[in-house]
Amino acid sequence: MTIDIPEDVLERLQQLSEQEHRSVDSLLREMLQYYMNYAPTLRPPTKEQNEALLAMRGMLDIEDTDLSVTVRETMKEYYKRKYGDSA
Repeated sequence: MTIDIPEDVLERLQQLSEQEHRSVDSLLREMLQYYMNYAPTLRPPTKEQNEALLAMRGMLDIEDTDLSVTVRETMKEYYKRKYGDSA
């Protein structure tokens, strides 16, 4: 199998491999492994996942629909109580 890699991408790969003292092949294998491990978490939710999330709406007594904001605010309040205003 042959893969055509644009010249600018190839140059960047070669620079990275030299900086890390390893082969381009090794670098690409690690990048692929990283992608396989983390890409599923970066993809948008499926229709089924969205439906499940929508079904859960209302289970928590919060008005903010962005749970990350709620968690952040909860943790901020927790540390404020635990360590005072300097947290």
